[in-house]
Amino acid sequence: MAHEHDLLKKFLALRERVHSLLEDTISPLRLVTDTAFNSTWSPPIDLYETEKEFVLMAELSGVNKEDLDLQMVERVVVLKGERRSPKDVCGQNYHRLERPVG
Repeated sequence: MAHEHDLLKKFLALRERVHSLLEDTISPLRLVTDTAFNSTWSPPIDLYETEKEFVLMAELSGVNKEDLDLQMVERVVVLKGERRSPKDVCGQNYHRLERPVG
């Protein structure tokens, strides 16, 4: 019985160490993911690397260049932007708007 108790203690200690390691790895990303992935609109992107640079291509129709912000945060690429409602929506009797804003 004592042997099983020792194994259980070792297993629980190992589980705690793994949990701690994962927590240390994931914690820096929480700030990014909490804000970046809770948006109402996420455009499709391609991100690749050449010998000289990283290239990010995103489908951003309707987004002005001035409304974009591209950063590296804790080794994570963060692209922020805002797609505004078309000016002609006000006062119109739209039945459907499928182009998201946000």
